[in-house]
Amino acid sequence: FYPGDEHRQVRQLFHDLEEGDVEHYEMVLSTRLGTRRIMSWTYIQIINDVGSCEEVGGFGIDVTEQRRAEQLMRAQRDLGILLSAETRLPEALTSCLEAALQASEMECGGIYLVNSRGQAELAVHEGLPKAFVDRQIHFDDEGLGHSFVQESDLKDLSTHEVAESIQDLITSADFRVVAILPVRHEGQTIACLITASSQRDSISSSARAAIDTIATAIGSAIARIRAEENVREEQQFLKQVLDLQERERRLVAYEIHDGLAQQLSGGI
Repeated sequence: FYPGDEHRQVRQLFHDLEEGDVEHYEMVLSTRLGTRRIMSWTYIQIINDVGSCEEVGGFGIDVTEQRRAEQLMRAQRDLGILLSAETRLPEALTSCLEAALQASEMECGGIYLVNSRGQAELAVHEGLPKAFVDRQIHFDDEGLGHSFVQESDLKDLSTHEVAESIQDLITSADFRVVAILPVRHEGQTIACLITASSQRDSISSSARAAIDTIATAIGSAIARIRAEENVREEQQFLKQVLDLQERERRLVAYEIHDGLAQQLSGGI
């Protein structure tokens, strides 16, 4: 391990050691392969007879996965609170996509909605190159991940066979990994989550868990908001029917009143 760009952490550590007794300290370090790990260090200071620090001993534990799990739990909690109050589907999908990218540690992605005809249309996206969006605004017979949409597991398109034109598009976008995960609700595919990275070489187990978790939230949000929209539409339709009935009632009452008035005036 070496500090890399995070060298300020090391300077801060030595400063804190000089200021007082430091027992526990966390820092982000990079390995020779370029991966970043979170290390939790425990230090023991050996003080000499005059009260000065003579030696510092310590050992570090890799807590990367633990911190990622904690981050995912916070992301799930925050997303759940946000979605519980959100009634607009585009805003809900945007929040889900942001949470998926943060939790999976990828830079770009999008969410497709599957319509009643089984066609997937890109609803929201972030960080995707314009050429990629223009070419993949929807899935067709040759489209990106078309054969994966009806499956239930996360797939890495960089390790699966896809149409040559799609593979060329992924390469031109400089994606090193593209993950696609159908979003299912009550046995039906209702959406599709795509995340991509030009920096990562593979999808880690923690990233897979994060994407699976967010996909579940996406499915629940879509189903709930659509159900609420249907209720509002039905309520609006019922209101229109009642308003029409009220106008007809008033019209009939007016005609009856007018007819009686004419009869009475004719009799007089």
